[in-house]
Amino acid sequence: WPYIDKVLATADELQELVPEFCHKKIQLGLHLRLERLNRHMEFIDPDDVFAFAKIHTILSSRVVDLGNDVTGIIPFHDMINHSLDDPNLELAFDFDGEVFKMQSTRDIREGEEIFISYTTVDEVLDEDKAIWALIQWGIPLHSKVW
Repeated sequence: WPYIDKVLATADELQELVPEFCHKKIQLGLHLRLERLNRHMEFIDPDDVFAFAKIHTILSSRVVDLGNDVTGIIPFHDMINHSLDDPNLELAFDFDGEVFKMQSTRDIREGEEIFISYTTVDEVLDEDKAIWALIQWGIPLHSKVW
């Protein structure tokens, strides 16, 4: 693997956040993320590698599965904090009208922080999905959640 030292150091840092995760699985998840980046980089000018990596990171954190085999890129979606327990916003896509909506799931008090769930609220996360949430979004989900 290229950059193995950096992958191992990053895996060590991530495992400090969630010690119960398998270190080897964290390494493999990081490797998968880097391989996806490398595959996409095959199509760009080598002089633009840094710019492409930055754009790739921004876009990959804003890609959302809307269901029915529809994927969307939602600007600033990743700037809303995540809550697995009590999100007060949800993403909705009207397939007939092809309209994307972000709507409240309950009344939100003035000054209350807004949250969405980066995963499906009722989704049961196993260790692999929890590791991906850590690598993709930086969310350390401990074993009590999965």
